[in-house]
Amino acid sequence: SEHLNPDKINTAINSLSKLKVRADVQLEEEVGRNWNEIVSKEYTFNRFEKEIKALSNISVEEVVEYYHKLLPASDTCRKISVQIIGAKEESKTEESQERLLELNLLKDKGNSITDIDGFKSKLNAHPIIYITD
Repeated sequence: SEHLNPDKINTAINSLSKLKVRADVQLEEEVGRNWNEIVSKEYTFNRFEKEIKALSNISVEEVVEYYHKLLPASDTCRKISVQIIGAKEESKTEESQERLLELNLLKDKGNSITDIDGFKSKLNAHPIIYITD
């Protein structure tokens, strides 16, 4: 929360706006950007202009409010923790045997998902929305 001060937020908004205003230096940049619009089926060829307009209308309070929802102290914050334990790669010889690896599930105090299918069935699925205006 101490990192969300108004000066830093305004600097970030202004820097992002300047990036959007920058003209394409090479034809490849413009072609790539427009081709992405076609591939994504959104066809918003003036996306940078719309983003600049949206950035000019955003307030510091809106940014702070949005990020507070994402911070760990928020009620709407979710996280997943994964621990991967690696080992040195063994040389591959004809005599090497397959090793049986064991996966241990570490359960958190009642917050662990044990029934994945049940959890997935309770999630709200949203359709893909194509931005066209």
